[in-house]
Amino acid sequence: MQHEIEEIILHNILTLERQSVKSKRGNRNLLNKWFQDSIKSYFMQKVAAHLLMAPLNLSSIEEVNNYIHSNISDKYPQYIGVIVKYFEVIRECNIEKEFNRNLVIEMYSLEDCISSEKRTDYNINKKIRSSFVSYLLYNFFLYYIFNQDMKCINDFFEIWNMSFPENQLLAKRRRTQPQKKRVKIQDESFDYSEERSSDF
Repeated sequence: MQHEIEEIILHNILTLERQSVKSKRGNRNLLNKWFQDSIKSYFMQKVAAHLLMAPLNLSSIEEVNNYIHSNISDKYPQYIGVIVKYFEVIRECNIEKEFNRNLVIEMYSLEDCISSEKRTDYNINKKIRSSFVSYLLYNFFLYYIFNQDMKCINDFFEIWNMSFPENQLLAKRRRTQPQKKRVKIQDESFDYSEERSSDF
């Protein structure tokens, strides 16, 4: 079942990206941008902050979020720092199972590949992005639990590659030569030039 939901999430997010790239005339950073925007704005508050209110003796999600943001490490990019600090506090408060449960709920918010007729539906697209972010966080959290050395996880691309090892992306700033990976989605095949940058 895990492999099946991985394929559905991968299909839906790459299809949505392809559609959005066409409409935005060549923006190749959407996967990275969607992930970062979600982390910086609402997502961790949605799946984690309310779980931490009682353990931290705080009265609102906003207070939890402010606490997290005021204690992030400068070793990481800001959005990675936010994730890692949430992970640290979740472990300290022993609410790993509750957090994982919330991620799984979001991951399974769409259990089917989305047809072309539904790709313009705002609510459907929001669920696609939400399941995508949840899946990456789920894998990142498992990595965090079993690997306390976080030096090798510093950006979106490393989280993606850990989550989708058969469909890896390469950050432009690390590229030594152009590489391509063919990702098959249903009856269509798309070439994904691995030229995305994490800089915005």
